Amino acid sequence: MEIKIKLDSKSPFEQVFEFCCKIFDPPTSHVLQLDQYYDTADGQLGKQDLVARTSGS
Repeated sequence: MEIKIKLDSKSPFEQVFEFCCKIFDPPTSHVLQLDQYYDTADGQLGKQDLVARTSGS
């Protein structure tokens, strides 16, 4: 299962982490993941709410 939470400047990581710890069990491990997102020069994927990405750790 993957749960996605989008962060912005109004939602610092620490606040989101504390919230997740309250509603879920404490984390058993941490993973650092680097995602690279791709789109056309005119943003056609984003306009269609589509994502092309690669993930690595």
